[in-house]
Amino acid sequence: MSKPLTEEEYVSLDDVINEYITLEARMINTIRRLLVEIKDKRITYILKYIHDDEIRHHALLKGIHRVIANREVVTEFDWMDIAWKDVPFFY
Repeated sequence: MSKPLTEEEYVSLDDVINEYITLEARMINTIRRLLVEIKDKRITYILKYIHDDEIRHHALLKGIHRVIANREVVTEFDWMDIAWKDVPFFY
């Protein structure tokens, strides 16, 4: 059983996740700009893959941030949902 986070730990974690959310948003915007500017299909293929991955990662960070900001009690199912809900599965 893990012990609950202190208020200071919540604040610190919130700050770090906010920083990463900002960095992710900048990366997404940069890639979108590059996709318009770059005409080489090989490079745009890779950029689109990175963009899609950044979008999923950004959603994951926002989910984690929501849990931290609201001081929610999170079950194992909740963590799995946050981590996997935006991952495409191929059948």
